Amino acid sequence: MAENTKTTENQKAFTIKELVELAKRGREDILPTLHVALDEHPELWQHYGSLAKQAQGAWLKLIAGPDLYMRECVERHTAHLMAALAGPEATALERLQAERIVALNLQTSYYEALLAQESGKASSKVTEYLHERSGVAEQRLQQAMLNLARVRKLLPRVLKVDVLVTGQIETTVKNAADPDTTTEDGGPTRVQVPANRIKDLLAAAAN
Repeated sequence: MAENTKTTENQKAFTIKELVELAKRGREDILPTLHVALDEHPELWQHYGSLAKQAQGAWLKLIAGPDLYMRECVERHTAHLMAALAGPEATALERLQAERIVALNLQTSYYEALLAQESGKASSKVTEYLHERSGVAEQRLQQAMLNLARVRKLLPRVLKVDVLVTGQIETTVKNAADPDTTTEDGGPTRVQVPANRIKDLLAAAAN
């Protein structure tokens, strides 16, 4: 970004990049200008201020090291996994749990890869340590996945009704507590019913 903003003290214009660098160095005098810049560009604090993204970034660096190709590929795979876990209309709680799952998946994968690389070469103490860290990471990952499932089970049932051109009505059940309302791939159940049942379906949705 090349946008400029001005300080109230000396009227010097800073680019966003310069402003961020000064803030990282502890320049408290530019805080008023930084506040304005963050208000104008919320994508900055939404990304940098996300501790989940910071954790994911730290694990990415450990996994890929100086290999930029691997880092880019893993980062894209991670973003794809996050989108699949959260879904297009995720609640704040669902996104929070999905972000935790993604970070813990990176952590678990890192220890498993390290354990495989050190197999037969590391001392027994190192191997034991890596086994322990891998096991703890796996347990935390499983707990995070269970938490996401619990969150979705406890969320209120939402019934969306769409009228199709064919004269049918397609209903989408989202966040349903009933396990029978989801498909094998975990997505919402979609069913088509005669158009003359629209009043019944709207009444059901209201309840």
